[in-house]
Amino acid sequence: MRKLSSNLYLPFTYKMMTPYLILVLLTDVLNGYISYTMLVQSRTEMAETNIRTAMEQTRNNIKYQMDEIKRMSDTLFTSISFQNALQKKGEPLDVMLKMRDEVPRLSGKKVVRIVRMVRSFQDGDFHKRMEFSGNDEFVHIANSFNVMATSIQELINNVYVQGIEKKPAESG
Repeated sequence: MRKLSSNLYLPFTYKMMTPYLILVLLTDVLNGYISYTMLVQSRTEMAETNIRTAMEQTRNNIKYQMDEIKRMSDTLFTSISFQNALQKKGEPLDVMLKMRDEVPRLSGKKVVRIVRMVRSFQDGDFHKRMEFSGNDEFVHIANSFNVMATSIQELINNVYVQGIEKKPAESG
């Protein structure tokens, strides 16, 4: 029998190509691993940011809804007409009709005051402000009107001052 030689013959080019292929494959695997981990990390950060943003929006929405519920319950339970209606006995329709008659009477006065204030504002009296007590829609309307009136008054004053400053500059 013929003895197989333990030394296999490999051409020189194969011997040179083997380390090169190992080096190329190793760098490709390393680059792939780094790219993959960066991609995973980037997507994880994006997902965490999106979740944080969604949670914050949900928290703000819940806070807003809770404030609105509190405002509505404060308005209802501090309303004398609502308290009286709760104490009334009888058919629900009769109680509702009685409340319907009492609520506009109470809010009608506030509407008249608001209309009067808007008309005076329309006539150029920018110094008046509204004040309502309580925690109902009329208080919010009055506060918004006051903020708007203050802003408009400041704008008018700024334009007036700029006009005065502009006149000497044009004549000189």
